[in-house]
Amino acid sequence: MAGGRRPRRGGADRTGFGSERGAILVELSIVMPLLIVLVLGIFEITVAWGQDQTVVQAARSGARAVTQTGQEERADQVALRSIKATFDDRWTDVQRVVVYEATSAGGAPPSACIAAAVTVSPGGVNCNVYVNADLADVLNVSRFTDGPDCGSAKSSNWCPSVRDRGLNTGDWVGVWVEYDQPWLTGLFPIGGYTITERTVMRMEPRSG
Repeated sequence: MAGGRRPRRGGADRTGFGSERGAILVELSIVMPLLIVLVLGIFEITVAWGQDQTVVQAARSGARAVTQTGQEERADQVALRSIKATFDDRWTDVQRVVVYEATSAGGAPPSACIAAAVTVSPGGVNCNVYVNADLADVLNVSRFTDGPDCGSAKSSNWCPSVRDRGLNTGDWVGVWVEYDQPWLTGLFPIGGYTITERTVMRMEPRSG
């Protein structure tokens, strides 16, 4: 033993530790991107759910405003103001609002009123189509009123003055809202997604 070379201790352990550390780094490089995608996906889904609830509330608020304002020529204007207030500073992503005559408590808007290319109220159908520019100019009374018959106002296609407010015959009024929600994280390659919601309420009977 004397004068012989003494074997190194722990060499095998250090080599094993290095190999284990390398394996961990490889696993992390595989798992981390998946975890990041998962977290960002959960975030986007949470935001989407919250924004959908805002759109629901906006449609409900608009429908309530229309049915309470009744046959006043400014009824739709009041509804749009209420919808804009619901979105706060996010109203710029509202694409269209349609006030329409529904056939029942859950009635959908006529297809002619919500077709992709429709930005003006189609003739022959009881609905008024409003776009983002109308929300931007919602305080301009002349944009929405032009006498009892609505004249050339934006609400002329289904003028508030002709809406039935009878006790048992009142019209069902629907408000449909289209909102474009952008992706916030850049996780998905497309620009965003569209949320549409509607609420239908019956015109409140006239008092007296």
